[in-house]
Amino acid sequence: SFIITGQDITENERIKSEYQKKEQSYEILIRNIPGIVFRRNILSNTIELFSDKVYFINKSIPLDSHPSCISFFDSFIHPDDRDRLIGVLQYAVFHQEEYEVEFRVINSHGYEFHFLERGRPLLDPSNNTQYIDAIIMDITSLRKTTELLAESEERFRKLADVAPVGIYITDSSGNLQFVNHEWCRQHNITQNHAIGMPWTQGIHPDDRKLFS
Repeated sequence: SFIITGQDITENERIKSEYQKKEQSYEILIRNIPGIVFRRNILSNTIELFSDKVYFINKSIPLDSHPSCISFFDSFIHPDDRDRLIGVLQYAVFHQEEYEVEFRVINSHGYEFHFLERGRPLLDPSNNTQYIDAIIMDITSLRKTTELLAESEERFRKLADVAPVGIYITDSSGNLQFVNHEWCRQHNITQNHAIGMPWTQGIHPDDRKLFS
């Protein structure tokens, strides 16, 4: 004789299917993040990579070509930035606080990149920092754009300072953000004193109402 038993596993299969869908969604989300997502194990001094590419070393090197030891990745950090980055991480671990830090990386071809790392500590059951979950994003283009903008502004200031007319720039509230030397001469005021004051302060009191 045979004894046959059965069990309804419909609910288990439903839960399994939902879990697989969430895992797939998570993988797609991580894959589309423009950077590297990783977990740093404080105790073992290793990292677990969640992204499918190591962007901050080389734009297209597969994960399986890299060891998980932190020292391997840290070796690419610019020497002038390494101590500062380590200090930020140590502070975050000790104080169990989120952190944000910029640093430079020299990749395997010798090219320099700028990166922004954001992370937060994860605690173990004893309330000690065990992991740091973080993301590193390539901000090289943004940094270069910022530097070019700063250079452009500096060229403008130099040209404005030798112009034979008064030149000033205000913010949206009408407060002075820049004045050139000729403007200062006309109003008998220094640049340091002018910055932040309303631009109308340079106009005769009887005429200010024309600009109100």
